[in-house]
Amino acid sequence: MSLHYALYDYFVIFKGVIIKLFCKCTIFEIMTEEKPNQKEQIKLKIENIQGFFKKGVSPREMQDVILRLLQDYQQKRLRAERNRDAR
Repeated sequence: MSLHYALYDYFVIFKGVIIKLFCKCTIFEIMTEEKPNQKEQIKLKIENIQGFFKKGVSPREMQDVILRLLQDYQQKRLRAERNRDAR
């Protein structure tokens, strides 16, 4: 049977080494799954934002503040949309 048409993963022993052979569907699944390093990210340079914070604020604290501000912004935006739709 050709490896190209295999339906299941299986193992073979080659020169004393066990090798797992993947079927085409498994290879497709592996190739199409989203890897952690492929997720979209936003990066801010510390030097671009540190002027907005007191000296000594850690990058983690900066991130927490930025996320809190974005949550507040989202709530205000949603409230404004609801008020606009109520009219």
